[in-house]
Amino acid sequence: MWVHILVWIGLAAGAWMLRKKRTRLNTAVLVLLATGNLLGNILSFAECRDAQAEETQVARNEDQDTAYTEKFHVSVEGESGERTVQLSIPDRIYSEEESERIFREAMEELDTVILGENPSFDNISQKMELVTELPGSPVKIQWNTSEPTVLDWEGNPGDNLPEYGSEAVLEALMKLGSFTKEYVRLVKVYPGEVSQEEQFQRQMQEAVEADDTDSRYVTLPEYWEGKKLTWKKSTEHTGILILGLSAVAAALLGMKKRQDKALAREVREEQLALDYPELVSKMILLLGAGLNTRRTFERIAADYSREQKEGKAKKRCAYEEAVHTYYEMEGGVPEAQAYENFGERCAAPSYRALSVLLVQNLKKGNSYLLPLLEKEAAEAFEDRRRAAKIAGEKASTKLLLPMAMTLGVVLTIIIVPAFYSFY
Repeated sequence: MWVHILVWIGLAAGAWMLRKKRTRLNTAVLVLLATGNLLGNILSFAECRDAQAEETQVARNEDQDTAYTEKFHVSVEGESGERTVQLSIPDRIYSEEESERIFREAMEELDTVILGENPSFDNISQKMELVTELPGSPVKIQWNTSEPTVLDWEGNPGDNLPEYGSEAVLEALMKLGSFTKEYVRLVKVYPGEVSQEEQFQRQMQEAVEADDTDSRYVTLPEYWEGKKLTWKKSTEHTGILILGLSAVAAALLGMKKRQDKALAREVREEQLALDYPELVSKMILLLGAGLNTRRTFERIAADYSREQKEGKAKKRCAYEEAVHTYYEMEGGVPEAQAYENFGERCAAPSYRALSVLLVQNLKKGNSYLLPLLEKEAAEAFEDRRRAAKIAGEKASTKLLLPMAMTLGVVLTIIIVPAFYSFY
């Protein structure tokens, strides 16, 4: 009960905290938790009430096929605590008169139940309901039939029954504790109602099976009730299936392309973030050596292009954009516009800030730019360390599943031999 009280307090606190941020989702969650706690509270109250009541007797097991156990808390005189005892309750003991009465009631009920939708035992044409137990009765029932081809053990009429019907003896063995009783009924089974389609199917099948004129081929019937038959193979609509599969494949391909683009964009953003501190450091070094920003981009582009030709450097997005910026300036694009284009193409906040600093440098000179770039480089290296730490944590998280699988294999190798050693 204390758990439910704490939950009510928590729900009240949660409702008060969310009173200004109430949404449909929050309301639904609170209502669901409150409903579950209310139902649990009612059940817990009933269980506590039952647990407080003293027991002097317990009902015997009514179901002969299911084990019945009950757990009790027993207080022993002179002991402070309670003991827990789990008892297996014996089956109910029936007297002979009691069993006869129960068998008689069960037989009367069976006369009605097993007929199902059939009018009487003399006119069986539909499935019989051969139940193995009756509601509210402890009797267990096992069925048998003298003619399985006429009426099987599940109550289904057989095939190819004559129109005048066939007889079968339906037997049931009823069990109640140590007592048994036989239930016997003579039934007459008639062929059930067959639709025109089923009748046509049967007649065509019989005609095909009766044909023995050719050992290699079967001659299909030409006439049915005086009407000429024209046979064609049923199509499987393979073309439609191929079209549907093609549509699914096209949709999956489109999703794959979008996923590839998103992945390439993510890789590019990570690469730009990793290259930014190094690029800014090179610019600080070159600007400190007396080069202006245009010559700085020229030197960075020349070094990167040479390393690419020599195979010493892989393709890096930031340096590719720097080369592009240098070629724009060589092609006649104003220097300020080229720096703005550089920030727009990189599309990362750090590169946009760098492009703004480069444009302002054209007006104020390198003495204004160098301190800002040094500060930007320090922050960029700090961001890079944090990114490396996050990447390491992601990698360690990915290793959890292989480690868990390895642990499972090791535990299996240890536990299985120990388990079999007990036998």
